[in-house]
This record gives sequence, structure tokens and C-alpha cells, in this order.
Amino acid sequence: MSEWSEGFSLDVIKSTGMASCKVANDRTYMIEIEVTEAQSDTEEEQWRSVKPEEIIPFWPRNMEGAVMCVRYTHNRISSTAFSFTQKHRTLLYMNDEERPALQVEVIATDFDGFRVVFGDYKIGDAPVLLVNCLKYLPIGFCQATDM
Repeated sequence: MSEWSEGFSLDVIKSTGMASCKVANDRTYMIEIEVTEAQSDTEEEQWRSVKPEEIIPFWPRNMEGAVMCVRYTHNRISSTAFSFTQKHRTLLYMNDEERPALQVEVIATDFDGFRVVFGDYKIGDAPVLLVNCLKYLPIGFCQATDM
């Protein structure tokens, strides 16, 4: 069994370097690293799928801006973009009748990494929850920019 190599930067495209990785029997392997840029030809190739309860690695093509969108695999409409390099928790409107929103939490991990965790939306999770405590009067509302 091997151990993790020492850290190395992925920030500069076309950079090269070496990393060492220790294995059993006091052996050390030197691994050449070359950072390249990859692009997909079609929009559909850019989308990856994550099965329920699955954990997959994600290697961003571009750390500038560091945002991503998500969508349900049966739906071509995607969410608004959100940062995956800043710790936060939010709800994304998904424009889906059965699952109208998706909970997203971005967690900072050791070694300057991030974990993006998706969860089910539950009633009451909305970013703003309106509570009408009036006994007999319904109220109407709209966001000021909508008028």
C-alpha cells in the first residue's frame, strides 16, 4: 500500500514537475506531473453524472471563477451557478415539479480541497421563510424588483 505524495500545484497550465510517493519496503517512486488543459467538443460531454449516494472526484478545467451548475439528469434545465471554492450552504431552484430545489453545502477540507454535498430539499429549507401570524387576514407579497 502506498501513501499520498507530497502536495503539488495545479494552478498553472502546461507546467511540469515531479512528485514522490513512498510505498512498502522503503521504496520511493518519482512521478512526473504535467498540468494540461482539456476541453470537450459538445455541451453534453461537459456534464458528468453522480449516482445517488455516490462520491466521485472532480478535477476542474478552470479554477478562474470556480463556479459550477447542476441539473437533474432527466432535465436539461440547469441551476444558477454557485462557487465551489468558498464555504457556504445554499438552496438552488431546480425548476422541477417533483423536486423544486436542491440543497448544496460546500465544505473546506484538509489540504486546501473542497467537498460539495447535495441534499434533498425539505419544506422550510427555503432561503427566506414567510410566516403569517395574522389570525384572519391573508397577505400578498412580491419582491420589490418584480413590481
